[in-house]
Amino acid sequence: MNSQPKYKILAETMRKFINRKKIDQLLPSEAEMIKKFKASRNTLRSALALLKDEGLIDSKAGIGTRIISLVPKKIKKKIIQVILPTTGYQFFYEIMDGINAILGPLDIVLQYKNCNNNLKVEQQYLQDAITEEFDGLIYMSYFNSNKICFPPELNKNKKVVMVNNKVKGFEGTLITSDNEEGAHMMVAHMIKKGHQNIIHLGGAECSSHQDRKKGYIKAMSEKNLEIHVFPVGSSIEDGYNFITKVLNKKQIAGSSFFCANDFSALGCCKGLKKLGFELPEDVLVTGFGGLNDQISSSTFSLTTMKQDAYELGKKAAEQLIDDIHGEKKCSAFKEINLPVSLVKQSSKVFL
Repeated sequence: MNSQPKYKILAETMRKFINRKKIDQLLPSEAEMIKKFKASRNTLRSALALLKDEGLIDSKAGIGTRIISLVPKKIKKKIIQVILPTTGYQFFYEIMDGINAILGPLDIVLQYKNCNNNLKVEQQYLQDAITEEFDGLIYMSYFNSNKICFPPELNKNKKVVMVNNKVKGFEGTLITSDNEEGAHMMVAHMIKKGHQNIIHLGGAECSSHQDRKKGYIKAMSEKNLEIHVFPVGSSIEDGYNFITKVLNKKQIAGSSFFCANDFSALGCCKGLKKLGFELPEDVLVTGFGGLNDQISSSTFSLTTMKQDAYELGKKAAEQLIDDIHGEKKCSAFKEINLPVSLVKQSSKVFL
């Protein structure tokens, strides 16, 4: 049994097919080749990209794919850099798993750079990328993404895909969760179940948390309910301190909380328990993220909107490969939103 990736097996078949043709001859259309070679669209495109790198074919919009040589040239392995803010959370491990699922089987060198939650290191990695030799960059930023400036030189000269949060100045493709719709879905569901005095514990100034705030405001406005947004922060400590030091028991009684992420939600739960509230009998707390490693280690079960981090990684890798082999560079910002899902962690906290 051939253990090579499917696209490599197909590429070898297509080399033999090309060898029976003549230079300047056009290959069949994509639909015809999918049918002829019994291949998926992604497998065919990966095989064609390899043949293009080998100098056998060339593609032009409106014309098609043309044979330009019958002898493949030796190609240099492509290098993909991945800049990530931290490896301290399962969310980013799952994104990396998704990236590896797409890029791992290809002849690609993956270079991971971990910022260890250090903004200066993150900004320096971006500056270094201006002059470094690589074929594409997958860049993830975290809660403090609003404090990062994306170098304009990278927009002009490099193929870059961002994941999760957008930073100022970035002009490529952002792969993220549908944060606004997910927040709207959660809050609308809470309202439907009878919760009306819903307080939003806002997170960081990053784009994902700001979109979640928009979703909360939209759902509350649709029902003409009073909006309560507090810029609390993104950590367990932030959620705990807000409940125990900012609000009093009278303000909490009769309220429910939608938090910008699961960390602040867990902190909120701990603070409420300290003040003597039963969860969810007295107060309902919901989050966003689906960070299973944090939830499972907590004494609180949490209803949350789950992001599919693995799919975020896969989609980012697929987009970058398309950009690398594309005829044109994306010159404007584009956002691709992946769906999120409501996860009820325990029967005790069903909405």
